[in-house]
Amino acid sequence: MLFHHEIVSQSICAPEQVLIPEFLLNAIEHLLVVKQDVLCPKSDIYKYYSDKNENQLVLLLNPIDPETVNGFFEVEKKTGVVIEQIFKKIKHDFKHIEYVDLMDLKTESQHKQILFLAEEKEKRLTQAQKTFIEAKNTLNNIYTIYDEATDPDQIQKFINDLYLWVSPLLDEEENKEKDIQSCYFRSQSLFHLTLPFRDIKQKVILKGHYRTGISYCLKVLENKIKQLNQAIIRYHCPLYSNDADMLYLSNQNLAIIDGMDPHRFEPIHPLDKTFNLDEQCIDLKKILLYTKEINDAMSKYNKLLSRATLILHSANVYQKQYQHIMIQNNPGLEKLFKM
Repeated sequence: MLFHHEIVSQSICAPEQVLIPEFLLNAIEHLLVVKQDVLCPKSDIYKYYSDKNENQLVLLLNPIDPETVNGFFEVEKKTGVVIEQIFKKIKHDFKHIEYVDLMDLKTESQHKQILFLAEEKEKRLTQAQKTFIEAKNTLNNIYTIYDEATDPDQIQKFINDLYLWVSPLLDEEENKEKDIQSCYFRSQSLFHLTLPFRDIKQKVILKGHYRTGISYCLKVLENKIKQLNQAIIRYHCPLYSNDADMLYLSNQNLAIIDGMDPHRFEPIHPLDKTFNLDEQCIDLKKILLYTKEINDAMSKYNKLLSRATLILHSANVYQKQYQHIMIQNNPGLEKLFKM
């Protein structure tokens, strides 16, 4: 049902919320809970499962490092592995749960080093979270400007036109799965964000500079499609998680995507379609009156975003050191793969 077998389970700015599709959790009976902060490099899992069907394997990527895994589910065997930090936030009853400690530390010095690295990573992660949120808040003035320059009737017409274009692509058969599933994109990195979308057969890309308008359109469109009992997975950005950034209709392999910067999605396949909100709904003359205010806010936003990204990189340096010690003192990750 997922369009790609790698997802992020936690948001950087809202780590208290874990999003794993319910149909995926329902498929798992035996869960192994690892007590460490991270599990292993993604390459270790692919190395072990190189001769197996990767469509039956779903990876939970670490939110600050897409090359590190915090868990995985082997759907065919109905088994899963997650770190304890994620498990505590999953609201689901599994038939069998087993805990395992992957580190066998020999000295007090190693224990202190592991504790230090974990604390330093969390400090920097908290700094990055605050800076990312501060960056987002600098855009509030721009949202207000666009709100005042928007024609509500044209917004509704835009949604109706969009729905009329999408609805013929939908299935007539009723979908058994009534609830909308939710998860995060696989990474906050632009490269990792864009790459898996090449496998989607058809994309509807919403363009423009009016963030709240695009989010509103996706929300209304989701409700309209839901009334037709279609299978929908709502994807959220792992950075700013409040609004949906994509609606994925798995039966049609169709994605309706927020194409506003920094997503930068462009049509790839001949069937891809772009709708521009600004052209139809925004009085651009009013926007031009506030060019300086908009440019100043965007400049501040980009600086804060760059600063937060550097802090996040620093957190990842500590995480990598933690992971290195963990691997050195682990007699073998193989037992995770032999459930």
